[in-house]
Amino acid sequence: MKYIIGICVLFFTIGLAIIFIWFDKITLPPEKEYEMVINAYVEQEYSGLITEVYIDRDEHSFKKVVITENNQERVILLNHEIGGLFEYLENGDFIEKKHGELHLKVSRNNFDTLIYMKFTTL
Repeated sequence: MKYIIGICVLFFTIGLAIIFIWFDKITLPPEKEYEMVINAYVEQEYSGLITEVYIDRDEHSFKKVVITENNQERVILLNHEIGGLFEYLENGDFIEKKHGELHLKVSRNNFDTLIYMKFTTL
């Protein structure tokens, strides 16, 4: 009986070790994750009138901004942005972000505001 328990404990330990090694290989280090988040935002380019700013509670509480761009609706996600941009934006604002940049121009009431985007990882 002790022999069977010992074998079960051994297999359990080996199984846990395999799971930990696998998990370590599929997760990114925080620095790499941060770099990927920044690069994803740098690659984006958009320009349009904001029609909706909301937190989508049905979809993981994503911070979403809906704009009309070239007569089409487009959803911009601002989940990792922590500089207050999402809180600043309002319906009716015109926003413009150029490819390769981390700042966004917000036009509201004939005034332009340039906001530098700040990020965090998950």
